[in-house]
Amino acid sequence: MVHLIGLAALSVPGCRGDSIPDNRPTARIPLEQEDANMSKPGPAGKQSKDELSVLFWNVENLFDDQDDPGWFDDEMLATNHPEIYDLKIERLQRILAPFAQKKAVICLAEVENRAVLERLLQGLPNGPDYNIVYEHNTFARIKQAVLSPLPVRHTEAIDFARGLRPILKTEVLWHGQSLTIYVNHWKSRRGGQSKTAHKRRLAAEALYADIQTLRTQNAAAEILVVGDFNDEPFDPSVQRYLHAVDNRPAVLKNDELLYNCLADPRYRQRYAGTSSHKGHWQLFDQMLVNSGLLDSRGLYLKSCQIYDGKGQLVYHGQPNRFGDEEELIPAERGFSDHLPVLMQLGFWYPADDDA
Repeated sequence: MVHLIGLAALSVPGCRGDSIPDNRPTARIPLEQEDANMSKPGPAGKQSKDELSVLFWNVENLFDDQDDPGWFDDEMLATNHPEIYDLKIERLQRILAPFAQKKAVICLAEVENRAVLERLLQGLPNGPDYNIVYEHNTFARIKQAVLSPLPVRHTEAIDFARGLRPILKTEVLWHGQSLTIYVNHWKSRRGGQSKTAHKRRLAAEALYADIQTLRTQNAAAEILVVGDFNDEPFDPSVQRYLHAVDNRPAVLKNDELLYNCLADPRYRQRYAGTSSHKGHWQLFDQMLVNSGLLDSRGLYLKSCQIYDGKGQLVYHGQPNRFGDEEELIPAERGFSDHLPVLMQLGFWYPADDDA
């Protein structure tokens, strides 16, 4: 069962925490010139000055300080150290506060329960205005969530295989226009990339099937797919089974495809990936759109990037991770072992409307 709640008024205490060194990674991809056609008005009308930010972040084991029977959380760091839970919340609030200030849609992975989401919102600007979309009825001890300041029309969990995390599907409204967001956290590579690949393929096939069903019901559907896929853009699960490509013109010509924004080097800017394994960047966290977000009607893609929190989220060329009990002392803790990914959307007003 998916829970959608409107939060009551909450106090907004200030964030605290030690300053984090501003160290940039050495692996960089040059920023290419933006597509000259991206911001040209189309025949449908004119652009609104409004922008909608959508952020996805795997926040690295956001657990509360309570031992919940049956949920296998007693070995988690925060369960045994309440002060570490406080520090974790404050670290995340520091990064998310600017986005909450401008009422971004915030999508998260690796959260334990609704309680941690409520606690997170307590310290964020506009926290009382946010709705929580969260899948409660699932075996998984880490889950996905959507924090939305926008009206929520529909929520659904796509439960496609026993033992694998469901995909969280949420439909929000902006300027009266529907945007469907799929939040994913596919099976990790623990146990071996090849031995676990079929589980990520199952997720890709289930996701693509649901997208095709949605498009059959509404040919004008505008769709955003975000998540930690535990595969890179050119792995089979993403490219072959999710039909995601880095070629924007190809997606405009063939609406069976999805445009994988961060697979396109122009959007990666400084960073070659969002997580790191043995010192090498991996682009596991991705944002994909259908052709409905590339045309000149309704909502449209303006930009996409890997976000580094003005350098705070990167330390010695790697994600500035929060870490576990044995690795780090509190003063040295960072934020997460993943970098967030961020998209800006715009809106086309119809020709006979005022912007």
